[in-house]
Amino acid sequence: MRYLKLYGRYLTQQLKASMADRGDFLLGFFTLLLYQGLTVAFIGVVFLNVPEIRSWRFAEVLFILGFFHVTTGLFYMHFAWTLWFAERYILERQLDVLLTRPLNPYFQVLAEGLGSGVQEVFSILLGAVLMAVAAALLEVPWTLWGVAQLVVGALLGTIILGGLFTALAALSFRLPGSASFASPLMQLLDFAQYPLDIYSHALRVILTFVIPLGFIAFYPSAWVLREGFQLYLPLAAGLALLFGGGGYALWQRGLRRYRSAGH
Repeated sequence: MRYLKLYGRYLTQQLKASMADRGDFLLGFFTLLLYQGLTVAFIGVVFLNVPEIRSWRFAEVLFILGFFHVTTGLFYMHFAWTLWFAERYILERQLDVLLTRPLNPYFQVLAEGLGSGVQEVFSILLGAVLMAVAAALLEVPWTLWGVAQLVVGALLGTIILGGLFTALAALSFRLPGSASFASPLMQLLDFAQYPLDIYSHALRVILTFVIPLGFIAFYPSAWVLREGFQLYLPLAAGLALLFGGGGYALWQRGLRRYRSAGH
């Protein structure tokens, strides 16, 4: 409960800080709106020429895209710090400051990162709008259970993605002078915006079991939109435990090897 209260206070302060410069805040919103609008337009142009792709229709792909933005919005809001962890916290020694406080260092890094990701609230809201529009086109019968599955799916996808990037950030404890290890994974992230069925069998296996980016948007959307995907829900929970817990364990192990400026 203590950490939940602290999280709420961190989030409130970061929102106030972001709203201090309303021009920059609104510019971020319109930039994101333009980006999402162009992505939807691109998908629309594709489906003007073909009625479906591997049995997936425009509204279903739109739903998956919206879910992708919800999950990645939650990810960037809470784990964007993994992209610059080595530079800011190890090379610039800002981690030393956190170690002097009577709080979990991982929690502090996550909470401080909210300031850089708070504008992702726009991404989450716009993603939800895309999902609502797609659901209306598909005439999806909303139920409490269906909404609960989507919420759980978004949280599990965020944990999986956060665990993967946390594990990569943990490598910075051993190789602090190296460039971000997250760049290759960021490139793969684009594959998660679309149905996995459009890719080769080998790539589908990789994106499901090796680097489970399919659980960011595709599988959570599919188990609501179609039959036969419900078994992936417990698999998502297991992968969230594996990658989320594993990423945190690797980060803690790296922290034990860290030597502050005072050593």
